[in-house]
Amino acid sequence: MGGGGPRSSGSLPGYDAPMRAPLALLSSIGVLVLVAACTGPAASARPSSPSPGTPAPVATKAANATGATRAPEATHASGAASTPVATTRTAWGVIVDAVPATFPVFPDATLADPPATPVSGAWVSNATVAEISAWYRDALTAAGFDPVDLSNPLEDGSRVVDARGKAPACAAQVTIRPAGGSTMITVLDGAGCAAPGG
Repeated sequence: MGGGGPRSSGSLPGYDAPMRAPLALLSSIGVLVLVAACTGPAASARPSSPSPGTPAPVATKAANATGATRAPEATHASGAASTPVATTRTAWGVIVDAVPATFPVFPDATLADPPATPVSGAWVSNATVAEISAWYRDALTAAGFDPVDLSNPLEDGSRVVDARGKAPACAAQVTIRPAGGSTMITVLDGAGCAAPGG
């Protein structure tokens, strides 16, 4: 009597070949699924939000009185600026391209179109030349400039306030002149001033 047990698949010619291809394909798919599961989802290309309490980034430039942009003002303390500011060389000297936020500006003055020559700031006011000149003399003195000199009226009715700060290269010049029913104020603020009064 022959053995009644199951016959091995190897005993039937041609049986193994058709079954090996689907098994190999299933094994390959299983390996791919396993690899994909281990690697996890792809990293997001979106930047992460700042954590609570972290300040949002801020712009590093601000518009100045002449419409140009500049770096933020340095803190005005002792003579050396902690943040570089844009400067321009003029016949008067090297000036900052915009007055710092701490520089005195006449109370009712509004921004004006700058003149053709470079200035640190330009404003227009309805006050008289005499009122504005006296105000700047007092405001610059209070800001720590010394000496502060106010010129006599010039031929065109304008007046100039020249001021020196504590730092050797710190100076400011404010020109106040009549301008067709209003008064134009222009400021040259020396690059050597880290603060009003240097």
